[in-house]
Amino acid sequence: MTSFKLSSGQQIPAVGLGTWQSKAADVSKAVADALGAGYRHIDTAYNYFNEDAIGNALSQWLGVQGNSRQDLFISTKLPHVGNRPSDVRKYLDKSLARLRLDYIDLYMVHMPFGFLSDQSGDSPVVGKDGSYLLDMNTDIVAVWKTGRQPLTHVVMTAKVMESLVDEGRVRAIGVSNFNIVQLERLLVAARVPPAVNQVETHASCQQSELRAFCRRQDILVTAYSPLGSPGSRAHFKNKYNYRWCAGVRRSYWQHLLALSYLCLKVVCWSKKELLATSPRSQLCQKVVCWGKKELLVQSPRFQLCVKMVCWGKKELLAKSPRSQLCVKVVCWGKKELLETSPRSQLCVKVVCWGKKELLATSTNQRCETCLIIGGSPETYPDHMNHPVVQNIARCHNKTPAQILLKHLVQQGVAVIPKSINPARIAENIQIFDFELDVNELNQLNSLDQGEEGRIVDYNWYKGVEAHPEYPFTERLKPKIDKNGHFESNTSFIAS
Repeated sequence: MTSFKLSSGQQIPAVGLGTWQSKAADVSKAVADALGAGYRHIDTAYNYFNEDAIGNALSQWLGVQGNSRQDLFISTKLPHVGNRPSDVRKYLDKSLARLRLDYIDLYMVHMPFGFLSDQSGDSPVVGKDGSYLLDMNTDIVAVWKTGRQPLTHVVMTAKVMESLVDEGRVRAIGVSNFNIVQLERLLVAARVPPAVNQVETHASCQQSELRAFCRRQDILVTAYSPLGSPGSRAHFKNKYNYRWCAGVRRSYWQHLLALSYLCLKVVCWSKKELLATSPRSQLCQKVVCWGKKELLVQSPRFQLCVKMVCWGKKELLAKSPRSQLCVKVVCWGKKELLETSPRSQLCVKVVCWGKKELLATSTNQRCETCLIIGGSPETYPDHMNHPVVQNIARCHNKTPAQILLKHLVQQGVAVIPKSINPARIAENIQIFDFELDVNELNQLNSLDQGEEGRIVDYNWYKGVEAHPEYPFTERLKPKIDKNGHFESNTSFIAS
């Protein structure tokens, strides 16, 4: 198998098995299947809560005569509740014990931001309003180096990331989800530079600028979700308990309000009912909240039609009864989404600009209005079925997944696709018997949507964007074209 040389001197296999979202009950067999198929690179994390199961599989494999620990490349990560110099060793020791290993090949700082931990030390503390309690003193350089004064100005003498390499318990150290600015700060202070930056990378979020920076600094980019995370639809649906909400971006609406663009206010059931008008001849709808400002929802090109009607009625202007409200959203001219709101919570969903969706909720207990912006599982990029990917796959007699993985590996990016299906696990590693030509690479490169293509931004941790080290700040900014409309690349959305 092709491998890449890290700045630390180790060789990392170009394809590894990702284990995010893999339940402990499934992951042990998946690791065994992967090792049997020729994988030697297994990626996990403390936060995945499956290190024990992976450790069982590794122990069984190493118990077979002829199998050697030196043949494996195992990576895991410091959790977000351990982003303090004093906690690094504690969480490394736990991971080593669970994995039943004496050393880790690659140990990464999972996230640049940190949370306060609960009594178990495994999970963040959640406040009464559902917000996660942030550790605002997180200092990514202090975590990396011994003796660095963190923001609290307390000299930390704990053995931290660099010293773990000196001790031999970790062969290489790296980071995950770091942006360029954060990497620059780390590189200035580092004696042992990060060997890897593991970030979301796939056809619609290709991280071109970040990859170029890492290449110049001899930092290998490893792609998680290299197939576009098709399993995230169910994951996010269960995570949020909203049918269409895939991400929580509470601060995004502030930018929109500042520009007098998109806003939707929902009056809770104990207040006066919500009115809406929907002229059939226009692509612009008005939502009026009882004497408040008139707010526009615009839909250039895609004929977005929003109807708010009484249950079972069809008036263009209707009052919502206190008992129930039907909101019908017609998108792309053919799909209809229907949500019936219970008395306790009023939900309005608007799909707009081909990508984003606005979900406003208001409970009658607090009478609060909150705005949630995020990519819908229904509108996630469908990489496997994109015509460009499928055409190239047919030319090489390969599957779309193999084309997507090859596209990254051929450009020097390691990939860690996740699967628990034995056939797909075997398929994902069979990408070294063909090459993509320049034209094919360019076609795949053209599918990049930049930040709009990002799927995983950790906004399921309510309030995380307020952390000073939150790395995806560009995602929070609306992109407006010269005509005052939102820019959107809809190449992955079916018309």
